[in-house]
Amino acid sequence: MPPTTTTTSPRFNSSSADLTIRSSDGVLFHLHRSILQSASAVFADAAALAHPNIADIDDIVDLTEPADILDLLFRFVYAASSSFPSSASSSSSSHSHHQQEEVEITAPDLSSLPFPTLSALAECAHKYIVYPALTACTPHMHSAAQTHPVPVLLFALRHRHIPLANEAAAQSMRFSPTHARAVLAAHPHVLRDWEDYHDRWHLATAQSLAYLASPTFPQHAALVARCLADPAGNPICTYAGELDRAGGVGPEGERGGEVCGG
Repeated sequence: MPPTTTTTSPRFNSSSADLTIRSSDGVLFHLHRSILQSASAVFADAAALAHPNIADIDDIVDLTEPADILDLLFRFVYAASSSFPSSASSSSSSHSHHQQEEVEITAPDLSSLPFPTLSALAECAHKYIVYPALTACTPHMHSAAQTHPVPVLLFALRHRHIPLANEAAAQSMRFSPTHARAVLAAHPHVLRDWEDYHDRWHLATAQSLAYLASPTFPQHAALVARCLADPAGNPICTYAGELDRAGGVGPEGERGGEVCGG
């Protein structure tokens, strides 16, 4: 059911708009069909839901995402468009009191976004297939794999991002099974694969460190000591480069397989 009360986005409130989209929390975005259609086939279909020949923009397309996520997404859509007027100069002065100025819309900086917002934007970009947003989200999701590996793993598996899934799986090895069970409770097949991967990963870690700690390799004693004392509990990731050079388990070696089939 659409929200009972609505407000209008201050950024997307153009007088030349010919389509209105409403967020799940009741914010109206007055947008341009041509720009949405050029950005995404999914949005082209959404635009077709509203009558293409209406003289006003009373027809409203309701989406399931909240306004803060749609605002970020539409900023990517408009920033990538060459057809949107970049300034108010295109409007004649005689109509300026009837029209909102068309201002340049730039893509948002995602570097300071909280992870829940970044994750929701990435999901939204996939849902509506907005490539500029997908491209921008990808490196930030890779960075988020360092701090939120289990949710990133679930996202990557859902969208078949295999390199991101394997990176997130490796980073998640420093978390306990209890943590993974809490995040993956609604995804038992993924949790089962993760637990199997966790067991094999830590077995490979123990075997690698035992190999390097043997009297045959006294030169690696300091590295082994650092690995055993690793506060993150995941020395294969923390000391990946050193272990690889030493002949132990590195990021491209045998790490217990990959979690990418869930």
